[in-house]
Amino acid sequence: MKNNRLVIGALGQQNSGKSTTWYELFNGVRFTKNGKLTWQRVRATGKPRRLELRPGEWVEVFLINGSPQETTHSVEKTLRGQSCPIVLCSMRYPGDAPQTLDYYIREGFDLYVQWLNPGCHHRNKTLDRSGLQDSIPAVGGQFFIRNGKKDPANRVQEIREHIYKWAKARNLIVS
Repeated sequence: MKNNRLVIGALGQQNSGKSTTWYELFNGVRFTKNGKLTWQRVRATGKPRRLELRPGEWVEVFLINGSPQETTHSVEKTLRGQSCPIVLCSMRYPGDAPQTLDYYIREGFDLYVQWLNPGCHHRNKTLDRSGLQDSIPAVGGQFFIRNGKKDPANRVQEIREHIYKWAKARNLIVS
């Protein structure tokens, strides 16, 4: 086993579907409000929370929903004193993503990043001008481009399965 901490990153422009990823992961409830499909919010609480991976099996995760650029809190500050082995983190691209990922790399996290490109409210793909697509695999991380305009169920299932496999190998699954 490589590392004892994992970050699952949802990377994208503002309104690309990062929060929707977490809403779906936590089995958020979809409902219609003023004729528009929306989600029950999943708020970051500053404490670890349970994430059910399979019926009756869960792990503790720490959610950073809202990129450091949006919340004005760096991941270093947010994670200070936090030892939860699995972190779910929204990152704005191009904004704070390179600095945020540098922190996780310095701290020895395993990286699993989905770049939502194009995002929900964006027409075209964004070019990778900062080299993230190459630098994440170069440090042993996994990097995927997913379409934030599509239903999040498949990309979220990929995340759920990755967390399950990673956590199972470290005996972190609770039943």
